[in-house]
Amino acid sequence: MDGRAGLIWRVPVLGDAGALGRLHHQAWVDAYGDLLPSDWFERWTVADAVAKWEGILRAPEVPDQVRLAVFADDSEAVAWIVVGAARPLDDLAPVRARELWGIYLAREQYGTGLAHALVDHLLGDDPAQLW
Repeated sequence: MDGRAGLIWRVPVLGDAGALGRLHHQAWVDAYGDLLPSDWFERWTVADAVAKWEGILRAPEVPDQVRLAVFADDSEAVAWIVVGAARPLDDLAPVRARELWGIYLAREQYGTGLAHALVDHLLGDDPAQLW
């Protein structure tokens, strides 16, 4: 499976903040729920994640940054990826020109090849560092 069938790939807009926030939060629950303190998701809620995405999508565009979201036919987000210029970490200079700033997928997309397709689409064979 190539991870694209029936999915809509596009640049996210402010109206997508709810869908992206819900995906972001659920992806954290799925990936980190067993590793974080039991009250973590009482302190960082879906509403917090949606507000974060509202801020991201309202902010001026970052030079050399590309945001891409993937939606199911019902407009619910199933993945997002952000690639941009590499950022320094504390006093350490970037080791690559490009950086994968973030990538998240809905659990039902695990193993479909969607993550690989997203990275290929935005980075191709170019080297990049991770956030």
